[in-house]
Amino acid sequence: MILTYKYRFYPTQKQMIYINNTFAIIQKYWNKLLLEKNDYFKKYGKILNHTIQNIKINDEYIGNGNYDKLAVKSSLFQLNTLYKISIKARQTLKLKNNYSQKSYPINNYNNRILLEKDSIFIGGMGVISIANSRSIPNYAKINKAIILKTNTNKYFICISFFIEEKAKEVVNYKSAIGLDFSIHNLYVDSNGNRNTKYMSHEFDCYYDKLRKLYAVLKKKKKGSSNYIKIYQKISSVYEKIKNIKKDFLHKESSRIVSKYDIIVVESLDLKDMASSYYVNKETGNKFKLGGKVYEKSYALFISYLNYKCKLNGKKLIFVDRHFPSSQICNNCGFLNKEAKQLNKKTIICPQCGRIYDRDINAAKNIRDEGLRILNTKKN
Repeated sequence: MILTYKYRFYPTQKQMIYINNTFAIIQKYWNKLLLEKNDYFKKYGKILNHTIQNIKINDEYIGNGNYDKLAVKSSLFQLNTLYKISIKARQTLKLKNNYSQKSYPINNYNNRILLEKDSIFIGGMGVISIANSRSIPNYAKINKAIILKTNTNKYFICISFFIEEKAKEVVNYKSAIGLDFSIHNLYVDSNGNRNTKYMSHEFDCYYDKLRKLYAVLKKKKKGSSNYIKIYQKISSVYEKIKNIKKDFLHKESSRIVSKYDIIVVESLDLKDMASSYYVNKETGNKFKLGGKVYEKSYALFISYLNYKCKLNGKKLIFVDRHFPSSQICNNCGFLNKEAKQLNKKTIICPQCGRIYDRDINAAKNIRDEGLRILNTKKN
């Protein structure tokens, strides 16, 4: 499997010029080629595939060679692939601008990337010192690196490397847990626990700050120095929110993987959940879940669980999203379609009379279905 470790680094003045020049050339020619592709597609209905060898880069930086030529070619070659994917998915590729986060890839050709204890050597850039928060195993095979510059002018390097998955251990079927997605709590587990540490109101102070900053930003002239200062403050707040969420999700996923051998989740279509209309049968009102579905970063949480299970020899089982986990009584197996309503949290089973919590019951059904799937594969 491929893992990626992210390190912050502080480039020298010479390295900073080298990196920013590379970003500038990539942005200029990415936008130029993308516009050519769009015009060609509108005119002929076909995709224009640029040949990298035929792209002539004419810039003031070429005289002293102070930019990463291989990274520029890799980025422009990547544009061909991404454009085909975007056309197939009926999406639009965006032009690069000065305000968005910037990145470019460095492929490990001829050992261009060499790792040391607290530094990384990149061919053409030299040695960069990193904050070595975690070490890459000596036996890992380096695939590539990505140089990243955030909106807040912080520099990071992401090192991707191949590593073997841990051999599947003998799992304990009694050490299993089911996780049911929750808009308010991220998840509810089959043991009856709700995650209460990750509530929306924790970010209220940050959202209030964002509203005030956006109000100030509207009064500034776009592109001016004051506009850029406020924009960077906004980016800093978003970065803080993102880091808090990632920190929690990493810790919570590590806790679950270390405690349980089998973890069962639903393979949800979050995009469909966010855009679909739901009806409150008591009031008859229609509503959408919208952005609340994405607020807790559930998809990122599942991705963390997935790779950590592979690293630790644990099992992550996905249950089909059409499985009626919230409608089946875990006590008697009765299918109660009324339990599907999102506004109903406490359910009385019409068959056995059991009173249960809708979310906890769903988590138990998800766990049991996952164990059934696992037993089927085993046999």
